[in-house]
Amino acid sequence: MNITIEPISDQKQKSDTTNQILRALPNWFGIEESIVDYVAGVADMPFWTAKIDEKEVGFIAIKKHFEKSAEIYVMGILQDYHRQGIGQKLIHISEEYLRKNNFEFLQVKT
Repeated sequence: MNITIEPISDQKQKSDTTNQILRALPNWFGIEESIVDYVAGVADMPFWTAKIDEKEVGFIAIKKHFEKSAEIYVMGILQDYHRQGIGQKLIHISEEYLRKNNFEFLQVKT
């Protein structure tokens, strides 16, 4: 299995990917208002998608708070692809981006 992680800059593509994946995860993202908020919120954030054979199977969006701190705003991986290292790769690429941009703190709110 060849997992690729790609940055996405197109706002519509970010929102579409978020919408598609979150709606496929009702056990984790079952509140419509939250899904709508996430879909709108990711448009202006650093964003990466995970693909297997050109199929989008996951994503991560990072929200910058201050000059040195950010958070994982939302992350989703299709259930059939859990426990295959995709989340780890998405977090790793986010950490690399934040380090290169002189961030010191990464938060995860649950």
